[in-house]
Amino acid sequence: MPHSEVRYAKPEDLRRFYGVRPRSNIRAIAVEADGEIIGVGGVEYRGGRHIAFMDVADDVETKDYLRELAVARKMARHVLDRLSVPVLAVRETGIPGSDKFLAKSGFVLLAENEHQEVWTWVQLH
Repeated sequence: MPHSEVRYAKPEDLRRFYGVRPRSNIRAIAVEADGEIIGVGGVEYRGGRHIAFMDVADDVETKDYLRELAVARKMARHVLDRLSVPVLAVRETGIPGSDKFLAKSGFVLLAENEHQEVWTWVQLH
């Protein structure tokens, strides 16, 4: 089992994962396993809206990191709880299980078409 850590992301974590310098308007969480950033998620302010995002490296099996995903989801809720504005998430319908992840994270389906869905976060308290 690889050594893993879930933490609030630093700009360097985002650069390592995406290969480019991050925008300054991102609050994110990083999952690191054996020294590699294998996933990031958070909220980005873009185009006048707060957009939630989550990306996992292509070669990572999420079923191998269920504990880390649960911790990251809890940390993301803490970030979302501190926002007093609507937060949207766009889900590509071809990613299995992402709808369940969004629902467990506190998002509800707002609109959909054949390729993607728009979800909105509902503050739970």
